[in-house]
Amino acid sequence: MKNEIQIRTYKVDYPKLIEMALDRKDWGKENVIYTYGRTTISIILEEFDFIRNVAWFRIYCKFEKNGEKDNDDYLARFCLNNFSLEDFKIHLLSCVKSLINNIIDRDIKTEAEEYNKALYVDIDKVKDIENLFSDFEQIKLIKDTSLKRMCLEKFYLKTQDDLNTNYRKQVSEYIKTHICNIEGLKEIRKIVIDEKSAMLSVGEQ
Repeated sequence: MKNEIQIRTYKVDYPKLIEMALDRKDWGKENVIYTYGRTTISIILEEFDFIRNVAWFRIYCKFEKNGEKDNDDYLARFCLNNFSLEDFKIHLLSCVKSLINNIIDRDIKTEAEEYNKALYVDIDKVKDIENLFSDFEQIKLIKDTSLKRMCLEKFYLKTQDDLNTNYRKQVSEYIKTHICNIEGLKEIRKIVIDEKSAMLSVGEQ
């Protein structure tokens, strides 16, 4: 029988967490929310503004990619005076989803850029770049030093962009046809979406 990895969810006692913050205890303690294989989502109370009664939570995602450990994070804000605990839980789920989406998008984009790196044109390595574009001659006629420098910077940025039209197109096509293979991210994201939908449905009743 094939062994399948299961998503483990952990109940976090948020009222207790906030109470500990008010008592200035357990700051920085990691509270695991989800795990799937080598991927873990956790939350840490990072800061508490006693004047404004605002808690700042750092959400961490730890994972592995090609045997290498990596992580990313997202900062969530909870204002005790303006939001209920249920509001915060819904907001937290949105933050977890955003964190996962950011990791997935970054991973595929990095992979796409690496795959197509041979197509990338570095403007600094193009010979006689100034002679290829008439705009450069016009810029050289500008007498104001600051204005000329600004125009030259824009010229090089635009030229770099124009030279890499095909590179960007190929990167975009790669992203459309490939998926992120970091273990557990899509599975956890689905659980997060389902949990948020369930909470919103209850709130509408």
